[in-house]
Amino acid sequence: MKSKLSGSLVGVVIVAAIGSVFVAHYDDFLPYRWRTYAAPDGTFSIDLPGKTTLETRQAPLESGGTMAFHTIRVASVRNYTLAYVEHTNVGEKSSEKALESARDGSLRKAEGTSLTQNRITVQGFPGLDMQARARGNTFMDSRMVVVGNRLYMIRAVAASEQDRERPGTKDSPADI
Repeated sequence: MKSKLSGSLVGVVIVAAIGSVFVAHYDDFLPYRWRTYAAPDGTFSIDLPGKTTLETRQAPLESGGTMAFHTIRVASVRNYTLAYVEHTNVGEKSSEKALESARDGSLRKAEGTSLTQNRITVQGFPGLDMQARARGNTFMDSRMVVVGNRLYMIRAVAASEQDRERPGTKDSPADI
């Protein structure tokens, strides 16, 4: 009888230990808890796999001056970023020029090389899908969309080909 009780106790202790390890490392075992980020001004929302952080900084313009540049980040197995900027400079350019400028700036900042790019239309707005290889031999999948005076840039960066998820695909961070 005594050995039966101690065997049950050992079993309970093992299950409790495994359970506590799982709870302590929940984000490592189940990293995809999709959460909706809604812009403070209510103009858009996006589902991203985890807790987001928002940064706002001033970015220089080619023509001089600066504009506010907003970045929403999620760090997981892949690094997801949604950046957007609203400025008359975006609306004054043709959508093609605005997308080319965003693509070139993104590649320059990431020290990347474009692998593929496709012009797209998202809910009637012009856009560009791009896949690139970036610094550190990482893969960068981007979607850029121009909506009036606002430019949205969604980016997923992965360390390997197997870790890639392209924006706008079935299991991706956004179908903007």
